[in-house]
Amino acid sequence: MVHEVECFARTHSILGENPLWHAATHTLYAIDCMGRCLQRINASGTVTESWRLPRTPGSFAWRADGSLLMAYRRSIALITPGTDRLDEIPTPDIDFDIAVFNDGKCDRRGRFWAGTMDRQIQSPVGALYRVDADLSVHRMDSGITLSNGIAWSPDDRTMYYCDSRPGPIIAYDYDIAFGGIANRRVLVDFAERDGHPDGCTVDAEGGLWVAEVGAGKVVRFDPIRARDGLRRLAGLTADQRDIRWCRDAQTVRHQHALWPQRRAASGRASGGLHLRRRTRPGGFAGALFRGLTGWFEQRVQPVLLEFAVD
Repeated sequence: MVHEVECFARTHSILGENPLWHAATHTLYAIDCMGRCLQRINASGTVTESWRLPRTPGSFAWRADGSLLMAYRRSIALITPGTDRLDEIPTPDIDFDIAVFNDGKCDRRGRFWAGTMDRQIQSPVGALYRVDADLSVHRMDSGITLSNGIAWSPDDRTMYYCDSRPGPIIAYDYDIAFGGIANRRVLVDFAERDGHPDGCTVDAEGGLWVAEVGAGKVVRFDPIRARDGLRRLAGLTADQRDIRWCRDAQTVRHQHALWPQRRAASGRASGGLHLRRRTRPGGFAGALFRGLTGWFEQRVQPVLLEFAVD
């Protein structure tokens, strides 16, 4: 099955990551990791503002007060875009000379999950962490080489986690009440596939959508049968096939498939957000980080699926 895509926003990112919809302002935000900036994009696809970041970012989450929890490569901090505010969260048990943060996402109770990756992308020295509302940081799993996409099943009973090297999609039993994981197993092994699992999201039917980096594909897996129904992406040039992220989001009138694109190897500024218009089955809106602002649980309503790329 081939799906046509189009450029939604020409962000000129070197390494676009973590597109995240801000429902209160009907605005899309994304980071350029190598460019060290946070971009604001309106519903028409225009970059309306860009903020320089003091450190290299990996992922972020919104808070109810409009500030951000930012997982930089070598730290976690609370920041407010457009200001000098940067309040670091202690991470005494993480050796950033060995592993650094990459992708992250909030569960539907507002806990932030993020993993670290080997700086050389060779050894399983990374780990999976959970940041709670009191800003405590907990190591939840280890033995990770290249930490990437995180997602939860619609019933919050299963957590999915992509380790891009060597390439398993890991599944855990998930306890949404306490944020616990158990029964680690490999859901899909990418060892014999063309690419590697990167960003991911889940649709309302429980299908797991995964960006297959290096293969120019977004695939949908049935977690029950661990099979995939390939969604091929037409309209991308060879330089644009570094698809790296799948993420839930929505815009004012439509729900889209969105993914950031890194700049072309040729040096041309081809980085941008691409989309596939309105698709079924539906997906889910993202959750906010609830740390130190009281209990804030976003009511998650089904929306038509949207993915993005890391």
